[in-house]
Amino acid sequence: MDETWLRHFTPKSNRQSSERTAHDEPAPKRGKMQQSAGKVVVSVFWDAHGIIFIGYLEKEGPSTATITWRLKDEIAEKRPQLKKKKLLLHQDNAPCHKSQVKTMAKIHELGFELLLHPPYYPDVAPSDYLLFLDLKIITEAYFKTKDKSYYKNGIKKLEGRYNQRITLEGNFVE
Repeated sequence: MDETWLRHFTPKSNRQSSERTAHDEPAPKRGKMQQSAGKVVVSVFWDAHGIIFIGYLEKEGPSTATITWRLKDEIAEKRPQLKKKKLLLHQDNAPCHKSQVKTMAKIHELGFELLLHPPYYPDVAPSDYLLFLDLKIITEAYFKTKDKSYYKNGIKKLEGRYNQRITLEGNFVE
């Protein structure tokens, strides 16, 4: 198990956004871009056979302990042969994970055995060197394929959804 932050927008590095110009031409001027404040934590539980469960955390969403509780049900459904076995859970040992008392208590309560992991060693965290790098590349590539009309249509739908919400007196709009 590991987690990563996915930002709603991540600007390109200087190298990624560089443009070739003729030798005598000045580089184009660009405004300074910052990462968006909006972000979500993606928690991925996986094993040698593939993804077991993906949980998403936002500030007001479920806690890591809640997501860990769901893992037990997901294992029972997707890996029934492991249901009765003591499972080894690999979680990086960053202080932010170890300090979450509720999460550590839930891991213990569920009967998982934690694999020891030195803090801040991403080279031995499979999610960091395998899954998350690919996830960020694929996510960025996906949004690059969308033309302006994709975003424009999304904004256009907003007015109708607001009006429908008002008509339904605040009830959920599907």
